[in-house]
Amino acid sequence: MMELLAPAGSYEQAVSCLEAGANALYGGLTKWNARTRAVNFTLSQYKAVLELCHGRNAKFYLTLNTLLRNEELDDVKTLFESADFVLPDAVIVADIGLILYLREHFPNLPLHLSTQGGAVCKEDLYFWKNLGITRIILARELTLSEIKELKEQTQLEIEIFVFGSQCLSFSGQCLWGGILHGSSGNRGRCIGMCRDIYSCNGKKGDLLYPKDINAVDILGKIADIGVCSIKIEGRLRSIEETKKIVSFYRHSLNSLPNTEENEKKLNYHGYLDNVVPVKNMFALENPRRLLKKNVPPKKHDIDVHIKQAESVSSFSGKKLVFESDNMNDIMSAKENTILAYIYEIKKIKDFEEMLIAERKSLHTPIFYKLPILDFSGKYDCVLKKLQGHNIMLTKISQISFIKNYDFGKIWADYTLNAWNDTALQFLSENKIKAITVHPELSIDYYANVKSYGMKINAIASKKITLGYTRACFGEMGLCDSKCENTDFSIKNCTRDYNLKILCDNDFGYRSIQTEKYCEPTTNDYDFLNGWIVCKKEFDEKQIIPIYKENVR
Repeated sequence: MMELLAPAGSYEQAVSCLEAGANALYGGLTKWNARTRAVNFTLSQYKAVLELCHGRNAKFYLTLNTLLRNEELDDVKTLFESADFVLPDAVIVADIGLILYLREHFPNLPLHLSTQGGAVCKEDLYFWKNLGITRIILARELTLSEIKELKEQTQLEIEIFVFGSQCLSFSGQCLWGGILHGSSGNRGRCIGMCRDIYSCNGKKGDLLYPKDINAVDILGKIADIGVCSIKIEGRLRSIEETKKIVSFYRHSLNSLPNTEENEKKLNYHGYLDNVVPVKNMFALENPRRLLKKNVPPKKHDIDVHIKQAESVSSFSGKKLVFESDNMNDIMSAKENTILAYIYEIKKIKDFEEMLIAERKSLHTPIFYKLPILDFSGKYDCVLKKLQGHNIMLTKISQISFIKNYDFGKIWADYTLNAWNDTALQFLSENKIKAITVHPELSIDYYANVKSYGMKINAIASKKITLGYTRACFGEMGLCDSKCENTDFSIKNCTRDYNLKILCDNDFGYRSIQTEKYCEPTTNDYDFLNGWIVCKKEFDEKQIIPIYKENVR
């Protein structure tokens, strides 16, 4: 029977979920977990809840699923190596440096890749299995058919969410709160930017706030495809609510396989209904807001300060790398001022034209930036055409491609989430020659990391993608539903700024981007051994500062 995995945001919630019939609990310490707004556990409470679980023949999975700076990874190492620390039944992880450390020093400890890892395809599963991951918590954006296909291709345990919140953006790649308010979801401090009030094309309301899912009426289908664990979201929910939910799921699981599943689909299942784009994902007023339950606080953690852009050429005389998804931009740039180009692959036709233009006209090196997701099956075609060319990786599991293709030089974008020396060493060992500074980390932090021979590049002036989504906004009437060439602005009414949503790629996802240009809070790049990444249209633009010291 499938494991029923329940939230433990506090000791009291842990007790109630066990009483309701959970087979396992997941929860975190007061640091290093993706729900810092929960009560969480001190070390003594952690030991108590671990003992409680084992006394009831249940398991406890410790969530250490944030990205870690060097000093934080050192703190985790100290904790795990202390004589009085008791290992959990598994650790839920997201940081590549932590994964490498735990696999080396605790080889028998099961490691579960958090949904923050963004696993969506067979390449992801292959990569993480080779790193010693034993269970994959799949991204919440996968359909039941896609989950079935993945399960057929792996021996890894598969865990999915069956109840609770659906994020708008793929977990692990949401920079929304971190860039604009210094409150990062990668650090467990998500302040629910998608739950603000938005307006677009005459509509106003919860335009980016997905409904909660409840898959209790399709548990039989989920069990049939080989899912080992079903997860209930809710470390921030009330004890009474989670106990009721767990009890309901326990009863439904105990009734399988004799329960007939309702083909009328009375519940909302999100992506699990095998319909993409998902129907009825949004409402002008989200049902959860109507109940006034557990909506994140509507406040600025850190205000957005807008200032005039400075000329990119003033940045310490560093060499410039020009990034664009438009071939005409690249072809019209003055080559003698540019060290290299980064071309972001969005449409296959445009990409093929760029390859031809590069062979005929360009003398400056070009790096082809891989799509961060692919729901279209076009990756193989792209990779074959890139044989012999320079590439830029956008996801850490793309390292698995390197062994199968003969690429030129390989760079990495900040979206690989390499935040510490251990992670950077891993990238260097896998032939990566340069990486871009993550905009949620301060510029001073990168002055002290070990680059292991890699060049450290930094963003000087460009619009930054705050999140990637598989959601479609045509049903809400926000766009014309012509996804092959659509972008539109949407206004955040709660915090008073605009965003851009881009639907112009062939790979089945959309990008949520800053409308304003982002630029560092400092132009002191003297310590960098790499280059400055910029976009051409930087003159006299309003910008949002990045590389702030106060991104927590």
